[in-house]
Amino acid sequence: MRGRIGAVAYAIVAAVMAFVIVDCTSMPVSALATDVQLIASGTASLVEAVSTLPSVPADKVAQLQGYLATIQADAQAVAAGTADATGRVQEIAATVRALAPIVLAYVPNGSAWVPVVDAATSLLPTVLAYVGIAGASATAPVYVPNAARLILLGAR
Repeated sequence: MRGRIGAVAYAIVAAVMAFVIVDCTSMPVSALATDVQLIASGTASLVEAVSTLPSVPADKVAQLQGYLATIQADAQAVAAGTADATGRVQEIAATVRALAPIVLAYVPNGSAWVPVVDAATSLLPTVLAYVGIAGASATAPVYVPNAARLILLGAR
């Protein structure tokens, strides 16, 4: 019995390693599109919620809405395959990084929106890697990609 379990385990490891070796840099467009759409929808919920806080000045609300419009337009273009994905993904990353400190300045540390900000920024290295840009994060992600996806999915 142990021999059979061991053989199955080795087969699984070999299959995973073969996949990683053969396909470590190319991700399907649908994975990229899904992730940028998750970032867009998560930040939309975030901006909507923060915009209703009385402590957020009108000029900051307008700035956040402008950032959101950029993220949504770029995510839509990437999903549709109608634009240069690399440039659009870079713009999404830069915009999310600009949006994050503004939002965090107005929500308390224990807020339910802090993980959404962290999830969006945590998914950025993954979407950048999809388009061939590695090591573009100044800080380590708070969440692994699958956890970030779940948080962003829940923020809708």
